[in-house]
Amino acid sequence: MLVAAISLILLGDALEILQGFTGRDPDIFDALATALDVIAGSVGYAIIGLLSPKPPAAEPH
Repeated sequence: MLVAAISLILLGDALEILQGFTGRDPDIFDALATALDVIAGSVGYAIIGLLSPKPPAAEPH
């Protein structure tokens, strides 16, 4: 999950830089907001994973 979160943050940063070539100004606060969104989503995903009921373990034969 850590690799996915870092990848999403880097993608957001790359898109923020690329938008400077489209006539819009890149903004550091947009990049920070993207990073905070990814962190919040990752924490939420982890919490839901911890609170979800787990299926019982299969008995060995």
